[in-house]
Amino acid sequence: MLKPQQRQVIDQANHHYQAGRLQFAMDLCQSLIKGKRGPLEAWHLLGLIAMRREQTDLALDCFQRCAKERPNDPQFHYLMGKMLAMSARADDALPRYDWALTLDPNYIPAITWKAALLERAGDTAQARALIEPYLDTPNADPEMGHILARIEHAEKNNDACVAICKRELARPNQTLRLNQLLTFLLGRTYDRMKDYDNAFEAFSQANAYQQEVFDYDGFERWLNDTIEHFCGEFAQEIPTATAGGDKMVMIAGMPRSGTTLIETIIDAHPDAQAIGETADLDRVVLRLPLTLNANEPYPQVARRLDQPTADRLARELDKVFASRAPGAQRIVNKHLNNWLYVAMMSRLMPAARVIWIHRDPRDNCLGLYMQHFNPRTAAYAVDLRNLARVHKLHMRTMRTWIDRLNLPVLEVPYESLVEDPETWSRKIIDHADLEWDDACLRFYETSRVALTHSHEQVRQPIYKSAVGRWKNYERHLAPLLEELARD
Repeated sequence: MLKPQQRQVIDQANHHYQAGRLQFAMDLCQSLIKGKRGPLEAWHLLGLIAMRREQTDLALDCFQRCAKERPNDPQFHYLMGKMLAMSARADDALPRYDWALTLDPNYIPAITWKAALLERAGDTAQARALIEPYLDTPNADPEMGHILARIEHAEKNNDACVAICKRELARPNQTLRLNQLLTFLLGRTYDRMKDYDNAFEAFSQANAYQQEVFDYDGFERWLNDTIEHFCGEFAQEIPTATAGGDKMVMIAGMPRSGTTLIETIIDAHPDAQAIGETADLDRVVLRLPLTLNANEPYPQVARRLDQPTADRLARELDKVFASRAPGAQRIVNKHLNNWLYVAMMSRLMPAARVIWIHRDPRDNCLGLYMQHFNPRTAAYAVDLRNLARVHKLHMRTMRTWIDRLNLPVLEVPYESLVEDPETWSRKIIDHADLEWDDACLRFYETSRVALTHSHEQVRQPIYKSAVGRWKNYERHLAPLLEELARD
């Protein structure tokens, strides 16, 4: 039972959490926790905050504490499952959902997200069987309609998918997020039906839902500052860890450039394991001002890094990455921000291997425009002109990293990979310092669940139909094509 003062703190923390002020909310929750003791409400909210910030270990620890205190409450097992699924640990997530459903067979959140995970894994029949009994009931989760539409899409029932998307979009009080996801799915279904005008209209409408505004000028200034600090006159002031990253293969590339394909090829090797888009390196970079007790932001704060701290951070990164793939000789990370932090990678993970994949910018930018992305990682994706500008900046930045940094980088043109999969797969495995294994050519036989936008593609052989897709939309892409042709 919360004391009145504790209730006030929790209410304030929840208010900040709902408003997106996550650090304020986290500080308030932690003020109620002394060591390993604290009220369940504080642990619960702290876990939700950590989940939103992709702090996997903290979130799991919080929910485990809640489950220990309230073992018959299904929500904490469900939340552990959701966090594990978000961390690309689907095999660990499913038992947690099942545990929640053992406690309450009609616990809707566990039913919904277990079905979502099964659909991603390709088990559409079981996913459908889970949600169908609840679709027309008052307890139905709005997400269930979206999952059913995804099932129809995965099973190539195009007309059924279109009908469900339109039905769900017509529902009153539908959330903006679901409207956006449904509209993107509608567009991709029209694309498969070769109805390109209606597809592009749907993509444009879906992107218009995004409320965040992308500051390209600020982003370019930040990236130029990063290049200057790591490749210019300040470079000698930033130490390099004496060791670190020897197990890591870091995939760098724009979203929709083929990063998941490379990840899956390496993951098929018996001595390698993919850990998805974990943000461990991002967190180290973002916490540098706090770590170094400095007021400057990154990249300026990197000049305050000393050798002992660099070595300590390198050891911590190695430990965290190893915990995500116990026993693996090579660990594959494909976080979408990897290309931004290649310079810091070269200092804290000097033994890491980087693979850079890129593709025709017209196909890459269109692929981004056709999908929903978290605005925190790709807010530029909703605008064709910004897409072109960021892609050009990406290419220039990666060329700079390759030319100026002491880090082994394998450059993989996507079109070459799909044209000659074996040659390039062998190059990829060799760059990862692994012996060749024919399983890498049969990556599509994997049982791993990819929770990225490419989850369907990883379960089929390499195909060439995505090469030149932009030509189907050429009449709609004037802002993109004009900006790509500039400079």
